[in-house]
Amino acid sequence: MARNSFFERLEDDSSVHGNYNIFVIDSSGTAETRLTNTGYSQGLASWSHSGTRIVYIVAAIGTEGKYDIYMMNADGTENRNITPDYFPANFLCQWPVFSADDAKIFFIGEWWE
Repeated sequence: MARNSFFERLEDDSSVHGNYNIFVIDSSGTAETRLTNTGYSQGLASWSHSGTRIVYIVAAIGTEGKYDIYMMNADGTENRNITPDYFPANFLCQWPVFSADDAKIFFIGEWWE
């Protein structure tokens, strides 16, 4: 069975950072399905190895820069911020990926001043 692909689409360029949403599409290029409708600048998504979950980055909400890690089910349900509360506000999370057993999420972190 072929795995679906996902993509980000700029839908509203009126915010400072842009408004991107995440979609999936089947291997034939049909059956496009919207997974997010948040108005956030988001993307850099990655599938879990099981194909049941997606992690991605929310880079901005309105005018506020974020770079937080979000996770949702492959159908867009249970979409939530999974960035630990103890990370400092100026900590940027980038490029999240699932471990081989899907039990952990690895990412690149960066502090900025």
